[in-house]
Amino acid sequence: MSVIKTYDFFPGNCLFDSTAFLIPAWKGNGRGLRASAIKWTENQLVLGKSDWVTSISNNYHHYDYYGKHTYQEYLEHIRNMSVYAATVGLYMLSNFLEVGIVLYSSSYQRIVENETRFVPNMQFASAFETRINLFYVLIMEHYEPIIVNINN
Repeated sequence: MSVIKTYDFFPGNCLFDSTAFLIPAWKGNGRGLRASAIKWTENQLVLGKSDWVTSISNNYHHYDYYGKHTYQEYLEHIRNMSVYAATVGLYMLSNFLEVGIVLYSSSYQRIVENETRFVPNMQFASAFETRINLFYVLIMEHYEPIIVNINN
């Protein structure tokens, strides 16, 4: 696997830009992906038929991202492209795309045969067959896409 460090991203939108880099239908359109995912999620809230959105909405008081008291307030807040998405944004994105997101991080690594190896530390919506990999740089609060190298 290789972390891609040379992709275009807008500060605050790196989660969506990284994901768009890996999804052909959204390639180069992280801002559009963000807007569409938020709109879709707001519709899910109104319809009240989505288990994951109902669970997050009912338990949002445990999250309290950005001092917002409801999931709807959080969604309104992250419409601003310069505002970083929080963990609930990963759930939103995964369910919107119907893609599992495997998250690697610099804080989860081990040494194997004198080589640093990163291990997945979180998975979002693991029920989906299709998966993408993202790398999260904790100190920078920044997401980067990971491509899987296929050796023939």
